Amino acid sequence: MNNKPELSGSTLKIMALIFMLIDHTAAIVFPPVLARCGITSFGNISMEYMQGLVAVGSIGWLYVLYQIMRRILGRLAFPIYCFLLVEGFERTGNRRKYAGRLFLFALISEIPFNLAFRGKAFDASYQNVFVTLLLGLLMIWIMEAVRERFRTRFREKGLGGDGADWKILVVDGAVFFLTAAAGIRQASAYFTTYVSAGGSQVVHMGARTELQEDVTDMTKHISITNASQINDCYVRVKVFYAGPFEVTYTDR
Repeated sequence: MNNKPELSGSTLKIMALIFMLIDHTAAIVFPPVLARCGITSFGNISMEYMQGLVAVGSIGWLYVLYQIMRRILGRLAFPIYCFLLVEGFERTGNRRKYAGRLFLFALISEIPFNLAFRGKAFDASYQNVFVTLLLGLLMIWIMEAVRERFRTRFREKGLGGDGADWKILVVDGAVFFLTAAAGIRQASAYFTTYVSAGGSQVVHMGARTELQEDVTDMTKHISITNASQINDCYVRVKVFYAGPFEVTYTDR
């Protein structure tokens, strides 16, 4: 008799929904409140910075709660949804209908999602998670179709046996590599600019900067311009990148 507790698919769906609700609540409700207190950037999660905010008062605790809700609890939702996606792909009786339902939910969710996160009904640069899950489902479907096609060819040519699994594994790796390579140009435009300020007090002195990004020929150009008409603006930039890329800068 197996008395070990098990998580059903329904339980996982409820857990993922709760985690996503926590994440979206923090993302929509907290920023306006924090902005009224002078905190407009949320990328700094260093202990020193958060301890400085907590020392100021309750707004610091609100910032810490925001980070917990978004970066710890909220981040649990997507892996669970991905697991359920793969399980659904393997167990569904009709994959076309399964993909169709994801597409339908993506359409239904897009306008509310854009209004909540972008403040406008249509924004082609940022889509809801159902779009991501649908693309993931289609990728799994394509990989399986390619695998089965090559498996059939191997059998027709008498290349089955113990080495067939390794051949299929190579095919899977090639499909994954080509898919990843196709997205390098688009992916290079993300996760670039996180603006944050350390210290326990936020002081506005009239200086203002504007950020512009441009990607051409696999090279990203980031321009920081002082838009203030009255003050000089001193900027410290920290760049995180993976080698063997080269980082250069000019001061104009």
